[in-house]
Amino acid sequence: MGGAQSAPERRLGTLDVAVEREYYYPGERVQAYVQIEVRRAVRCAGVYVDLRCLTETNIKNVDGVEAKETIDALRPSTILITPECTFEPGKYQFPFAFKLPLATPPTVEVKSVAGIFARTSFAMAVRFRAAKGTRDQSRRYRIRVLNRPQQPMRPLRVENTRVLHKFCCLRDGVVHCKLTVNEPAFTTGDEIRANFEISNSSMYTVSKLSMRTIVTYEVSANGKSIEITGEGSPEHVSSVTVGPSSTSRGSISIPFEFVYPSVDAHTLKIFHRVVFRAQVWRKGQVEIVVPILAYGDHADTTIPSKPSKPKSRRFLPGSPMGSSRRQANVELEGARGSSRIGPGDFSVVATAVPDPSGDTGEELAFAEPIAFVPDAHVIESTSKEFALARTPSATFE
Repeated sequence: MGGAQSAPERRLGTLDVAVEREYYYPGERVQAYVQIEVRRAVRCAGVYVDLRCLTETNIKNVDGVEAKETIDALRPSTILITPECTFEPGKYQFPFAFKLPLATPPTVEVKSVAGIFARTSFAMAVRFRAAKGTRDQSRRYRIRVLNRPQQPMRPLRVENTRVLHKFCCLRDGVVHCKLTVNEPAFTTGDEIRANFEISNSSMYTVSKLSMRTIVTYEVSANGKSIEITGEGSPEHVSSVTVGPSSTSRGSISIPFEFVYPSVDAHTLKIFHRVVFRAQVWRKGQVEIVVPILAYGDHADTTIPSKPSKPKSRRFLPGSPMGSSRRQANVELEGARGSSRIGPGDFSVVATAVPDPSGDTGEELAFAEPIAFVPDAHVIESTSKEFALARTPSATFE
């Protein structure tokens, strides 16, 4: 009886890693967090996240024996989550984020066999370096790297040079719509603004003006090319109405977000379109579709000209998952004060946010930042709660 109760008491805690989703495209931001739960105080020599873009392939040699060949597609990188400290009993969440480089290759040629390519994955290894007297712990999680679909569609040059016209012919008149879009190309976070002019010579009221974006995927499945319509953006409705025998001018805006396919198939192309619609009361509608050139995230990332410095903060255990009081901010520290990131120009440090409750805790002096190569750009921290990665927890003993 006593022996059965003593085993759980020797377990100091668990280590988990949580990721936003299972697959990403090159250039996308990966958001995740490390969760540590300790049942009694434990001394830690540091928590790190190792990043590797690699491929592992089983290759048969001349004797028919299989051997695993591992190839690094990019230089490995390391993020410091927290330096040496003592974890008091409780749950801790350490959010972090990094950006997959645009040059991340989806496949790599196997060195030992010419002409054979293996798919790459982005591996994260969370290391809990234990102090003397306890064992090191680690959790691993892999992110699939997918081919970035091409954007072959050429945009219409509509800003100040071309106006799109559309008519709705009714029995007793015509509703004429002119539309001008502010830009031909858009990036995630931009605002799409359309200027419209509606001339209503009918006896009916144009009661609804709306605009949204739609996305269509051309995918390859089972050797066939198939078009799939995605969700796009929600419809934005304007309160403007155009009465009989009148003309109205105005603008309508919607935010743009680049949409990636959610289907598990090889995507060939993605088409983004802006749909403007003017609804004529119970009689019909005027619809104008504008193809646009769309991009995911900005390729360039900048940092302040004056680098920030690591700070000492109070370190306390967090409350249950989803409302952790202990969070980590990831900061970029420029090595030479440059305003633009370049190879060898920055390091990465993690700092702790002060506990808002005002409780006193152990004061930490943060260690020196780890040199960090810019194959994976750390952008910012996030407190968003994600589903835990589907890997079992590591148990401290």
